[in-house]
Amino acid sequence: TPVTLDVLQNLSSSLVDLHKQFSTLDLYQRDFQIGALDAFAENGEILKDYQDLFGVRKQVNTELRSLKEKEFQAKKEYDFIKFQLNEIRKLDLRGGEEEELLWELQQLEHAEDIKSVFSNIADNLTENNESICLRLRELKPLLDNISSYYKGVDDMLKRIESSILELEDLSSDLIHKADDILYEPGRHEESKLRIDDINALLYKHQLPSTHQLLELEGELRSKLKIAENTEDEIQKLESRLVEIEERLDQLATGLNEQRLLVRENFEQRLLSLLAMLKMDKASFEVKISPADDFGSFGKDNVSFLFSANPGTKPDQIKRMASGGELSRLSLCIKSLIADKILLATMIFDEIDSGVSGEVAMKMGQILKSLSTKHQLIVITHSPQIAAVGNQHVLVYKISENDKVSTRLKQLNEEERVEQVAVMLGGDTPSKAAIHNAIELIQTNN
Repeated sequence: TPVTLDVLQNLSSSLVDLHKQFSTLDLYQRDFQIGALDAFAENGEILKDYQDLFGVRKQVNTELRSLKEKEFQAKKEYDFIKFQLNEIRKLDLRGGEEEELLWELQQLEHAEDIKSVFSNIADNLTENNESICLRLRELKPLLDNISSYYKGVDDMLKRIESSILELEDLSSDLIHKADDILYEPGRHEESKLRIDDINALLYKHQLPSTHQLLELEGELRSKLKIAENTEDEIQKLESRLVEIEERLDQLATGLNEQRLLVRENFEQRLLSLLAMLKMDKASFEVKISPADDFGSFGKDNVSFLFSANPGTKPDQIKRMASGGELSRLSLCIKSLIADKILLATMIFDEIDSGVSGEVAMKMGQILKSLSTKHQLIVITHSPQIAAVGNQHVLVYKISENDKVSTRLKQLNEEERVEQVAVMLGGDTPSKAAIHNAIELIQTNN
């Protein structure tokens, strides 16, 4: 399945531990040191609980920072938003009010004209001696006169009567409306001022109508609500953070207690392994001190302090260990924790750097012990280490058609003896070298 390089690296680190000549520099890293101590203390379960909760704390802190930033921005704008909202609220707007006010203003300004037109129409419909309704009533007898010899007259009479009633009703309505229309200077001025206030606010906010102004009022109200609710959300997150940190503190205390409990045993067992590798004068200490805040591994700072020479005060490994000492120290630490961690394969690339002879022999024995619980692949130039393996694969290069390629060959017993002898005595090993190779292989298998 295709995956990103990050995913592959995270996965492979859980399956394979690659110990190269320069990966001993991992010993310098705080995470490696505290991780090794936790593995020895078998803190896996409590550490997982702690790190899961530590991740939640990180997420809550991120949310909290984001909310506080929103609150900060909202508070910066809060007073201005509130001022704008109060301006709109004071108007007590209704949707379409501006249009209504404009019609009312037009009516008030033309009140006399409207009243005159209504009265004139009503007068012509019903009120004068030549009104339309009076004329229609005068036409009705004419139709009656021909009703005896034209069938459709009755219908026509009904329609005339209906028209008279409709026009009389219209005239009455016009008269009442004319009576109701009065020019009110106070109301005219009030409407004019109201329109001016609305227009001023529309112009201020660059909006075309009161409908958009009411929408703006809703938006401003929402912004204020967000600003006010953010404070409540912040308080909830802060309370949750307190609970998380109380639990984290409990877990961190548990981790600290376990580390303190195994520290001396870790130191003593490591010194014993170092003594096997001819470092019996070495000093090694695990320094545990409280951290200022929660970290990925709790609230402890863990440092490995080392000295290879008697009379020299142990100090940080990177200041005190040579390349060969670093290789041996790294191997000893990994051998201590190897049976505590779930790791399928360990690859050691030139673990023998800077060591030879009896030290290499002891290193081979440690690797042999590790191989009982893990698959070990060891890349080495040391005959003492090569002789310990269960399988021996030769890595060599060939040149074909101006191209160099690397080949692998699994050796049988005879070929294996020959290659160990080469490591001991050069490309053309002597009988003594071959004899030593046989002895090395038989002694260690």
